[in-house]
Formats: sequence, structure tokens, C-alpha cells
Amino acid sequence: RAFDTVWHAKLLDKLSSIGISGRLYQFVQAFLADRRISVRVGASLSDEHTLDMGVPQGSVIAPTLFSVMLHDIEAKEREMKLSPSSVQSLQILFCLLITRSWVAEGLISPILSLSSFWCKKLQTSANMYVFNLASADLLMCLGNFPLLIISCFAEEVREETDLAKKKGQSTMCGRWGGDGGAVGWSCKIYAFLGGVAGFVSINTLTAMACDRYNVIYRHKGLMKTGSRRHSFGLLVSVWIYSIFWSAPPFFGWGYFRLDGGRISCCFDYLTRSTSNVSYIIAIFVFCFGIQ
Repeated sequence: RAFDTVWHAKLLDKLSSIGISGRLYQFVQAFLADRRISVRVGASLSDEHTLDMGVPQGSVIAPTLFSVMLHDIEAKEREMKLSPSSVQSLQILFCLLITRSWVAEGLISPILSLSSFWCKKLQTSANMYVFNLASADLLMCLGNFPLLIISCFAEEVREETDLAKKKGQSTMCGRWGGDGGAVGWSCKIYAFLGGVAGFVSINTLTAMACDRYNVIYRHKGLMKTGSRRHSFGLLVSVWIYSIFWSAPPFFGWGYFRLDGGRISCCFDYLTRSTSNVSYIIAIFVFCFGIQ
């Protein structure tokens, strides 16, 4: 019965928006067009009704069309409308969860990590990596969580795009909006800090793996020494590397954007411009792949 929920007009519009055209588009259009149904009850037969929803079950193409309709693969934001009471309940619940994480990860974890450096026995190169992970968590909690809580309770900003004006509709720019529907600096800072914290955590774990490899195979490892000075230099490089790959959207290579929930920001992984696609591929390779 799920296949019966496919709305023809919306499906064709989505196919057109992602670049499907020509004979393939005409084939799908003909496949969906002029489908009729009538119902028989005993000796009575109803009038025929032309269907504007659903795809023929049992056909090979039906699951593909249903998947296209089900998954939002087009670069458009969906506006979700909730009742005021539901919004307030979600806001309170979300803030409680954020506060809990902020206390646990933003305060307790860094304090425990810092306390390890007060004890000389714990001042080892291995513990420096743990401290660096805690520092990344601290950055996330102190830099991102306050902005996220503000976003949950901030008044929504609506900006009309040119397309919406033609249709007489309005689109939601979001709580992070800037002029003309573009994301503001608060969104960019939030996405940048989140990227730095995430990349630092990933690269620190990679450095920890290299350090453990060096301990086990000291003469064959990537790092010939296991001193704290060497580890400190490596961790400084981790921060520089992470900032280097998080900053390009500020200079025109790649973009920041609102995420699907419209209460936080991240790297733009939907826009298909050459600049943005090349940036997403680059951070995938150099910040996830090689690690």
C-alpha cells in the first residue's frame, strides 16, 4: 500500500529538479499517466476514476520511483509545522538533553583530564591525546551548545525567495538567517566550530593509533620518539590541520547551510556547484578517508 502514496505531480517535479529529462522523463510520465480504477460491488460497477497517486505494484520501476519519492534527494528545504505546545515541549526536552551533555562533557570531562596533569605520574604522552579529545569536547560544549539552545527558542525568520514570490508563497529562512535568505555569521561560526571539533577528534584518534603502533613496534613506527614534546607538536599539527579544512567556506570554497532540522548548521552537502562538490570530496578524502 505504500506505493499508493506516490503523488505523480510531485514525483515528476522532483525528477525534473534533479536533472531527469528527455526520453527518460517522458517514459516515466507515460508510465504514470492515464491510470484508471473502478470498483465493483456485487453487480454494481462504479465510474472510472483517473489516479493521480500511486505506481503499479509488481513492476520493476515501481520500487525505484517509490524510493525517489520517499527520500528527499533534491536540494530543497521542507517546512515543518508543529503545534505551539509540541514546539515548546520539544524545546524544553532538547535543552534538557543539551544541558546534560554540556555538564557531562563540557565540564566534568575536561576537569578530569586537566587533573591528570596535576599528577606527575599521569603526565605521559598517551594522556596528552586524551586531554586533546577532552579539549575538542570542551570547544563543542562552550562554542556550539549555547548557540544551539538560543536557536531552539529564537523567533523563526522568514524570507521570501524569488521563486516563492512567483508562486505567492513564502519560505523559511530559519533562525540562523541573514539578509536575502542567506545564512548569517552565527550559522557560519557554529558550523566552523563543529567542523573543527569533529576533525580534531577524528585526527586525535588517528594520532593515538599511530602512537600505540609506535609503542608496540618502536623501530618501525611512524614516530621514532614517544616524548611528550613530540606528542605536543603532533597535537598542535592536528589543530592546524582541522582548522585548515574547516575554514575554506569562509573564503568561497564550499558553503555552510542549515541542516534538515533547521536549528543547527553544517557543511553544505547538497548544493551541486563545482566549488561545493570539490570541497565535500576533499574533506571526505583528507578528513575521513585517509584516517
